[in-house]
Amino acid sequence: MLFRDGPPAKRSPPLATALAAPPLESCRISHQQRKPLSRQNLRRITPQRRHLARMTAPWNLIADAVFPRRCASCETPLSADEPAWCGPCEFLWTRHTTQTTQRFGMRLDWTLGITWLRLTRPEERRLVHNLKYGGNATLGIQLGKAMAREIQGSTHAPRCTHWSVAPIPLHWRRQRRRGYNQSALLAAGWSHTTGAPVLNNLRRPHAGKSLTKFGRSQRIGTRKNPFVWNPEQSTVPPATQGILFIDDVITTGSTLERAHSAARRYWKGPLGYITMADAAR
Repeated sequence: MLFRDGPPAKRSPPLATALAAPPLESCRISHQQRKPLSRQNLRRITPQRRHLARMTAPWNLIADAVFPRRCASCETPLSADEPAWCGPCEFLWTRHTTQTTQRFGMRLDWTLGITWLRLTRPEERRLVHNLKYGGNATLGIQLGKAMAREIQGSTHAPRCTHWSVAPIPLHWRRQRRRGYNQSALLAAGWSHTTGAPVLNNLRRPHAGKSLTKFGRSQRIGTRKNPFVWNPEQSTVPPATQGILFIDDVITTGSTLERAHSAARRYWKGPLGYITMADAAR
């Protein structure tokens, strides 16, 4: 068959010849890459974060409208810049202005005993209930930070510098059922604000009964000590001047008295305690 303009052109170009792949470079991070980001690099990253915040802001508003954050004290909706409680509630909380060591008489050698709030209003009792049973671990840390700022800045409370903190423990069954130890969260917030080391030497191997529904005589009549001080758990720093027990509520002081008895077998220095609220009437 003859073609007027010659043979037709090829429809597809010839296949490209495969070239050998370059050798892979080492994935080790160089010494220069391990250095922290410079100011110039931070300036480049900051606009990207701002753009991401602008993109996610509408979705955050929708989430707050559908599932609003509520005050742990009065249950009113919270704004985005508020902590777990509202400003009016924090202003109206009844502060404790005296030490509570006289509650123990002359039985124990407490160096100091500080309580932050008094449970005199329903809003304060709801705050403690949400701290224990609300399932919000962030609430405990925020309360510990606020408690540390107010107590360290007040004039009636002594300065707790160079003191280690030891939270009152829960039995492992109760802590697993609750999800956290509220005293440990308060101690973490206190340590974040003051820089005090947290000691986990105090243990509770025996479950015992909850003292929440017990009266004063029943609380004091409980003789068995559920706490044990384990000196091998963590070493007390040499610069520690004393140990502060941190608990959420003090009523008759029986829990702190048993913690004092367990720690006195191994620690001969000053002992004190800080509680978030006072439930004594």
